[in-house]
Amino acid sequence: MNQPAGITVQWNGDESINTVRDLIEKHHSVTLLLPHEVHHALFFYLEPDNAAAHLPELVSERGNANLLKKVAKIRGFAGIADLIQPALDHEAIIDVVSPSPSIAFEFKH
Repeated sequence: MNQPAGITVQWNGDESINTVRDLIEKHHSVTLLLPHEVHHALFFYLEPDNAAAHLPELVSERGNANLLKKVAKIRGFAGIADLIQPALDHEAIIDVVSPSPSIAFEFKH
């Protein structure tokens, strides 16, 4: 999936969560760039059938804010859960992709 045009925020824990939350509330398209080290965990949590079948480690998931619940299970990324309610409230469309891990938030304007 292509990353939407908009603002890019590099993962920096709570600081990046607060920035992304503010952008979601303003309906700005935003892509949160995650550390490369999170790729394998994203693959495990978002593509468990492919992981079990030893298929190539590609993640390309699109959905609503509930997709963030899976990402929030990854150690060190529990703060992602703080974006679930704002994303639901503002009907964000979520794209999670990896290897170059990122979470993109788009809106129907």
